[in-house]
Parts: sequence; structure tokens; C-alpha cells
Amino acid sequence: MKLGEIIRCLENFERGNTVRFDFCHFNPTVLASSRGYYHQLALGYEPPNGNTVTVGKLLDHCRSAVGKTFDGYKGGKYKMDLNTDVYVDNYGEWTETCIVDIVPAPYRTVIIVTAQEEF
Repeated sequence: MKLGEIIRCLENFERGNTVRFDFCHFNPTVLASSRGYYHQLALGYEPPNGNTVTVGKLLDHCRSAVGKTFDGYKGGKYKMDLNTDVYVDNYGEWTETCIVDIVPAPYRTVIIVTAQEEF
């Protein structure tokens, strides 16, 4: 999904809802330049550790990335916009994992649905 699509999806949910990934209930963390494509973004993840990430927090984080310049993994500066693709990886990783949807789940939870990128 593109950054703008993610923002629009998140805007459809209550800001206080919890967000997590579809794998192992992992939490989203921060956006950084993707290791695979430096001009794209990667949303990091961490194991559930008692902390929760809300729709509001992730939405604010995504909005703040629009127009922001990120450092590429091996150098360079890359300005992100609403049409920037967002992958799922921690800094320095490249797993070709894409965000394909954001869907509601029970108990005021929102799930980020992922899939392997097809070339």
C-alpha cells in the first residue's frame, strides 16, 4: 500500500483502537527508508511486549512522514509523499513483505494485513 492509502484507511477507525500486524500479534513501530528500495518506506515491528500502539499514534506517525526526507540505508536522501510504497521491515532488513490491507478485528483492534511481494 501507498502511504496515502494507509493514512486514508486508518482515518476510518477510532483513534483509540489498538493496531497490530497479522503475524504473531506484533506491534508496528517506526517508519524508515526501506532497505530494499531506499526511496520507499518500511514500517518496523516488535513483539507484543505489553505496549500497545493506537490508530491515532500510527496515523500521526504516518502523516508526519509526508514530505519528510529520510536517509537511505547506504546513503542518499529520499523525500516521501502520499504515493510512497510502504513495506514491513525493521531497519536494515529486507523481507519483501508488503502491506495489502488494514481491517477491523474484534475488541477495538485493527489488523495490518501483509503478504509477500510478487515480482
